[in-house]
Amino acid sequence: MKKFRLRLIARILLLASALALFVVLLFVQQHYLRSVYAGILVVVMVVEMIFFVDKTNRDISAFLLAILQNDFSTTFNENNKGSSFNDLYSSMNKLTSKFRDISSAKKVQHLFLETLVEHIKVGVISFDQNGQINLMNQAFKSLINKPGLPHLDSFSKFAPTLHTDLKELFPGDKKLSQLNIGNNVLNLSLHATAFKVDDTTFTLVSAQNIKQELDSKELESYQKLIRVLTHEIMNSVTPITSLSGTLHGLVKNSPNLFQDPSTGKQLLIGLEAIKNRSDGLQNFTTAYQELSKLPLPVFTSIDLIPMVDQIVLLTKQLPQADRITFNVEGPKSLIIPIDGHMVEQVLLNFMKNASEALTGMDGGKINVIISKESTGTCIKIMDNGPGIPPTYLDKIFVPFFTTKKQGNGIGLALAKQIIKYHNGEIKVSTSTKGTCFSIIF
Repeated sequence: MKKFRLRLIARILLLASALALFVVLLFVQQHYLRSVYAGILVVVMVVEMIFFVDKTNRDISAFLLAILQNDFSTTFNENNKGSSFNDLYSSMNKLTSKFRDISSAKKVQHLFLETLVEHIKVGVISFDQNGQINLMNQAFKSLINKPGLPHLDSFSKFAPTLHTDLKELFPGDKKLSQLNIGNNVLNLSLHATAFKVDDTTFTLVSAQNIKQELDSKELESYQKLIRVLTHEIMNSVTPITSLSGTLHGLVKNSPNLFQDPSTGKQLLIGLEAIKNRSDGLQNFTTAYQELSKLPLPVFTSIDLIPMVDQIVLLTKQLPQADRITFNVEGPKSLIIPIDGHMVEQVLLNFMKNASEALTGMDGGKINVIISKESTGTCIKIMDNGPGIPPTYLDKIFVPFFTTKKQGNGIGLALAKQIIKYHNGEIKVSTSTKGTCFSIIF
């Protein structure tokens, strides 16, 4: 402050001297040209003094404007201004540095939260009370198979059920919703919460695909049911099979047991029928026990390419495959950790089903495509058959369900369980132009 006063006094004295010179030149000596120069000097000194006096105000104004615009890069010279002004400019610089640190911390925190939201596998969407979407992470975009949407009403075009459920969700609500993407039906668990920023209320919704969990529970229920049924059936069928076999052998080896030979013959035929049906029922029940007693996979590093080539070669030997064209696409080698025997069984089942779908058809084709995708290793088995009827699509993996006359309904159910043990999934798409089974590891 002391230096400021001295500088101001010096400027006032210089200005007074310039004014005195101007008066002397103009009125005493009457040197008009020189008085003009002296007048200009006076004006310049007045302007400079005003600029000098207002500099602190301008610095404070620039400081406040920078804070208002979130510009924390401005600094001020703290030296040679006097102790009071030095303290003022030092405080302004410290405030700027503090705000810069706070802004940097907020940016780091925002980046951390943004990265965290994008990293989690649960879909997250946030929208305001007007339905305007302000956040949608990559997991949610992957669920809806869209790059992003501006407004909640955009869902009505491709997911009307999800659109209604999202609009009707209240903070704290949990709800199950379905989303149809192509031929895939996703079961979503929605959980909503709300928060307020200024005067705007936002709804934050997490959406998790629980299809795998539902499939696991469904499979577990089937396994429990099968265990109970096979246990009860076997308990009943085993003694019947044993007794009928014993009686059948006794009658067969004792032709003179009955006075009327026709009676013995009819009894033998009846006992043989009982024995055959008992054996058939026992074999049938034993086959279903595979679903409840499937061993855990033993993982080893297997090259998929030669495995698929072998499965295709086996499929070509089937009677119905003589008019089918096979095509395999994929890399020269693709090694992944799987149980080779189990996966071979799954692939053979799918290839056999595809060839049966083309039975009696001219121009039948089966394409096998192996690829490494962002979601994992994918094996697609595609045929150009008549496709699966839509009414059967959600039943084909259900144990006991079959559309074949000689089928037992455990092939696809067993395949689904095997792939589930590999932490994978099976997707099906079908139309009148063919069916595609996708196995994703």
